Amino acid sequence: MDDKNGNQDVYIATTTTGTSWKKYVVVDSEDDELYPVISANGDKAICMFTKNNDVYVTKTEDAGKTWSDPVKVNDDTGSVVSECGSIDIADGYGFWASNREGNNDIFFEEVGQFPNVVINATSGGFGIKVTLSNVGNADAEGVTWSMVINGTLVLLHSAPSGIISIPAGESVTISSGFFLAIGKITITVTVNSVTKTISGFSLGPFVFKVK
Repeated sequence: MDDKNGNQDVYIATTTTGTSWKKYVVVDSEDDELYPVISANGDKAICMFTKNNDVYVTKTEDAGKTWSDPVKVNDDTGSVVSECGSIDIADGYGFWASNREGNNDIFFEEVGQFPNVVINATSGGFGIKVTLSNVGNADAEGVTWSMVINGTLVLLHSAPSGIISIPAGESVTISSGFFLAIGKITITVTVNSVTKTISGFSLGPFVFKVK
């Protein structure tokens, strides 16, 4: 929030280097726009904020350079609690506190389409299999993954990786492929920017006690 124009407006600063930043206007009007929260996925992002005790949402598809006209989300006008921490957004779903019933309650609404890929399950046996689930409400395109196995005696391992797509609400299974190891091993699975470390015990190509 910035009050340089005499009332509170919302701005965003973006960077691709961490050293050079660019600032863009998200929303500015004669009213106060307050307590913004944001959810981003690549160049797409959704910003929610309060104005006149209502909650609004605006979207960008060009990494914050331009934003859509704000749209009011709540049904009962003037019922939103407008204070720090009263609204939030995650994976295309907006949450806010409202006093529409005379006391503060929490409401939510789908405010955008976002994928959300999670490392859902792992299993052993002949190699390692990992289930990736898209629990978001949009298809996940270009999901990068890799799997690296480490241990005191890893005899053969190709460190597989790939790029996949996962439709909304569905799951896919990735595999370590064939490898040979003896003793305790750790498997590092990286999906986009999320990393999970799994442990197990290997006898040749077979893996037990995966957790």
